[in-house]
Amino acid sequence: MRNLLLLFYLAINVFLYILNFELFNSVVDVDFGFSIVSFMPIIMLQVIGLHFVIFFYFLDKNKEINHHNAIEKLKDHVTILEKDIEIINLKFANQIQTPVVEPVIEDSMEEIV
Repeated sequence: MRNLLLLFYLAINVFLYILNFELFNSVVDVDFGFSIVSFMPIIMLQVIGLHFVIFFYFLDKNKEINHHNAIEKLKDHVTILEKDIEIINLKFANQIQTPVVEPVIEDSMEEIV
């Protein structure tokens, strides 16, 4: 996504630069209130566009990091559950192998009769 965004940004800027070559090569005076600054419009376009690209880059990177963290948490949870299943299986296997000896109780009613 990030590479596609950068490629799209570059394609638009090159397309606009080719179509408006005279406009981008001219110098524009911009009044900021405290002074008048002269610069080329392509520089202003590049700076504004670069701010948006950097913002979307970090937004996408943050989303990727969150996605990676969620996957790691799920893997950890699956590992814990697998270990719990293994412990339960060992306990169950241990219960089957040890015979349980029950005391034999004779019926006391037969002796009375």
